[in-house]
Amino acid sequence: EYVLYNLSALKAVVQKIIVIVSGNISDCGRDRLEKLGVDVIVRENRGLDFGAWKAAVKHIGFENLAAFSELILTNCSCYGPLYHFNTLFQKMDKKTNIDFWGITLFPTTKNALPPWPAPILQKHVQSYFLVLRSPILESNAFQQWWENLTEYDTYYEEVFYHEIAFTQYLALQGYQYDVVISVPTDKIMTFEGMLQSLQQKSPFIKRKALTETNCWLRALLYRYLR
Repeated sequence: EYVLYNLSALKAVVQKIIVIVSGNISDCGRDRLEKLGVDVIVRENRGLDFGAWKAAVKHIGFENLAAFSELILTNCSCYGPLYHFNTLFQKMDKKTNIDFWGITLFPTTKNALPPWPAPILQKHVQSYFLVLRSPILESNAFQQWWENLTEYDTYYEEVFYHEIAFTQYLALQGYQYDVVISVPTDKIMTFEGMLQSLQQKSPFIKRKALTETNCWLRALLYRYLR
């Protein structure tokens, strides 16, 4: 239900939505999605987020993508939006000097242990909701990223070689970025951090904050949201 709610809210601010289903989908599930007026692609459960987005990019075509003012890459790891998407985009539209943006910035992290592929994780815009503007969509660099993309099947490889690398790749091309909220990512999963992100008008609550933390945090958050 939360996925349908998110998609319905997105429809108010976009021209086209492509939903990538990795694995299987029931006839009922497909019917409910298609009634929202979205395109549905069912593919093998490989490549995680960026593998799915690659399928969507190929489905639209690079020439057709260049006609859009923005492309949103998002996944189903959050609950929301907590307020209308128009409010979010009106805020970020005022930042005319940037080429892409997201909700949160993950800071540079040192001494990362295996199974991380390397001990240093570079700062990056988190890709659970990432907006790319037309200068990127029209570039050869954008097309080359997807054409050269290697699909990975583990969380750590996906974050390191795709999520982190994508921000670094675009930044090296000279593209500028920003984020919506300034709460440090390592604080997001704490109750204090959750409150700060809500106060700063984060449109989302990470699902992990409700499913992978202690019961007292879930109870406090439930009480706060009530």
